Amino acid sequence: MTSWGDASSAGPLFVAIISLLGLILSPLAELLIARLLPRVGPMPRLRARITTAAITALLCGAFAFRFGLEPELLAFLLLAVLGVQLARIDVSLHLLPNPVVLSLLVGAFCSF
Repeated sequence: MTSWGDASSAGPLFVAIISLLGLILSPLAELLIARLLPRVGPMPRLRARITTAAITALLCGAFAFRFGLEPELLAFLLLAVLGVQLARIDVSLHLLPNPVVLSLLVGAFCSF
């Protein structure tokens, strides 16, 4: 793991690309959750989708800046994408879908 002083070794282009990746993965995660988990309901409204995509992109960029090309980055990107979706679902429905939580758990164990 890099120290805080070495975190800036991840260049701005790398951070921007990872942020863009988060911006793209957020709507894909929403679509996948809406199709595979009908209990959660249909896709959220446009405002919620834009907000979750922006938060996911911001978190992915922050993790890319912090970890650079370290292997831990993949686990934290999974946490950013699915964690924001879990937060949105929990705020709107007071529900944490087991398949999404379990996928985060599997991703955490695979990162060891």
